[in-house]
Amino acid sequence: MSVPSKLTSYFGAGRPVLAATDPHGVTAAEINLALGGLVIQSGEPQLLIDACMELRDHPQQASLYAENGLRYRRDVLGQAAAIDQFSSLFLELLQKRRV
Repeated sequence: MSVPSKLTSYFGAGRPVLAATDPHGVTAAEINLALGGLVIQSGEPQLLIDACMELRDHPQQASLYAENGLRYRRDVLGQAAAIDQFSSLFLELLQKRRV
């Protein structure tokens, strides 16, 4: 798996993800791609508090993040998605070999 493995579990928990991490790193990119939560710069405790309050004060948005994370976990990171991607790649390579 190319994403941080705990992130996959977090999406599967059905809760919005709040990540204090490098906003330009792999974890942030995956959360943003999934629309599964908020990313704040690590080492900034006030930003973490503010983000927690934002999730608390906007429960509908928090629920949307949670739903998005679950959907992303299933559709992109799940076993069926991985098998489909592998099969597609395998067939593509097989076609190239025949040419």
